Amino acid sequence: MHIEWLAFGEVFVVSFGVAVGMIVLFAIGVTLLSPPAPSPDGQHLALAATDGTTTRTTAVPVRPNLARQVTAWMCFLACALSVAYGLYIVVTK
Repeated sequence: MHIEWLAFGEVFVVSFGVAVGMIVLFAIGVTLLSPPAPSPDGQHLALAATDGTTTRTTAVPVRPNLARQVTAWMCFLACALSVAYGLYIVVTK
């Protein structure tokens, strides 16, 4: 039995790169769709006034704008297409 180590290494590197790339794309998509993190003191924003005092206001949940939503869904679409292509390669061979 003879193992072609060069081909094995090539498959490993490509598989590892695609896996890491898909994880990064998915994480970017989730990050773009997630709301901003609350402040350390809870659901309040500390606003500094011009006289040096601070006022606390309740934070309003913010939805991501359209550009962030479209970018996030494009990341998810790229992940889904990559999985579909991998399944296509496995099923047809």
